[in-house]
Amino acid sequence: MASVTLEQWGKKLERTLVQVTNAAAGELSDSMSRLTRRNTGRAAEGYFVTNSTGPGSPAFIVNNVPYIMVLNDGGPNRAGDNMIERAMQSFNPDLNRLIR
Repeated sequence: MASVTLEQWGKKLERTLVQVTNAAAGELSDSMSRLTRRNTGRAAEGYFVTNSTGPGSPAFIVNNVPYIMVLNDGGPNRAGDNMIERAMQSFNPDLNRLIR
């Protein structure tokens, strides 16, 4: 059995954490997209992930469609769809606890 130094093990753990962070962000983004109301499809297709670049670096889920928060939160004449909150609630509970 090959021996592994603590430093090697730490670097592997860091890479794994970054991979898990990016995979979780991708899953959450996909879930939000599925839950987003589709009229033209622009809002549902507008999600993208900016991946974590290293340990302690967050991954971001972004949607630059100008009306995405109105779809989520609602407005004066419409109820919100709460796709962000619904995606978080249905997300893997263990990972959900880690990212809050």
